[in-house]
Amino acid sequence: MSGLGNVSLGCIGTDGIDGNSDAAGAVVTPNLLDDVSVDELKSYLRNNDSNTILTKLDSIIKTGNTGTNVCDVYVGLVG
Repeated sequence: MSGLGNVSLGCIGTDGIDGNSDAAGAVVTPNLLDDVSVDELKSYLRNNDSNTILTKLDSIIKTGNTGTNVCDVYVGLVG
């Protein structure tokens, strides 16, 4: 997906789950987005279903239940 430059984003819930999925979060990099079309990505996001597309792209982070719920952590890298 061109136009994003060299931007990466990682998001994770400290409790080890995100919503009704078993994923704690995901990492998205510019190279990862080259493997999906804009229309396909928009379709999943419109349906509030990022888990399916991120699983297809092997970008999901799974930790299992951590027993803590401190906060969500977001890390963005631009460079």
